[in-house]
Amino acid sequence: MNRSRSCRNAALAALGLSAALALLCVSASCQERPTSVAQCAPEDLLHDIALLEQFNRLNLRREQIKRLLTEARTLQKQLEAFEQQRRQELLGIVSELEQKRSRLLQDAAVPPETAAKIAAALKRADALVEKADRAVGPAGARVRAALSSAQVTILLGEDEQLAHALEVIEGFRAMTDADFEENARPYVAEITRDTDALAPTEVLTLLRSAREMAAAEYRRNRSDLARRLVVLYVRGEAEANQALGELLLDDRLIPVLSDLLQQSP
Repeated sequence: MNRSRSCRNAALAALGLSAALALLCVSASCQERPTSVAQCAPEDLLHDIALLEQFNRLNLRREQIKRLLTEARTLQKQLEAFEQQRRQELLGIVSELEQKRSRLLQDAAVPPETAAKIAAALKRADALVEKADRAVGPAGARVRAALSSAQVTILLGEDEQLAHALEVIEGFRAMTDADFEENARPYVAEITRDTDALAPTEVLTLLRSAREMAAAEYRRNRSDLARRLVVLYVRGEAEANQALGELLLDDRLIPVLSDLLQQSP
């Protein structure tokens, strides 16, 4: 995002627009930016490398690359259309904004009709932001449908959460009885506070079970224990779909996927 766009967004946020405005700020030139290595800025190259490292772990099929490209182009165009409409709403009240600014500089009252016109335009602009936000989740759901569960797990970073769940289990398994009794309940209360994926009693039972297993039994069952516990650390389906949809808004995604498609057999 360039400096002028960043400043403009900060000003609009001060006027009361939703924080979801960021979802509308997809670079309009993202599909026109060069993919040639010789023409890419260093920052773009670093970004591309990070994306490619992630995509290489997915082992995407050609059909999947095409589907992701389609979804990215469709969503970005949809949000760009919302952004253009929102921009028109704001351009329609430039004189009123200038008048309000001038009045505030003089510490004078803003005419009611001016304030009303600004408020109405901002309400319409906010509605466009909400429409854009609502378009992201369904796009993410379509991405999920195009990928395997293993690929979705990697794309959302849930494989790292699985490793974290295993670390938690092993940490509590290694505790003395006294330390376990002191620390387990507060920790379980914290991680189950905002979810109904597992009840606190279920988590405590799981941790106690892991502690009671002999070494050989634990090695056989630790992966299953981690998969049962990881539901507390990963996103719910709606939140995960939103995250998948937001990945489509990356302004280097289309160039990278386009290059991947050219390399795909």
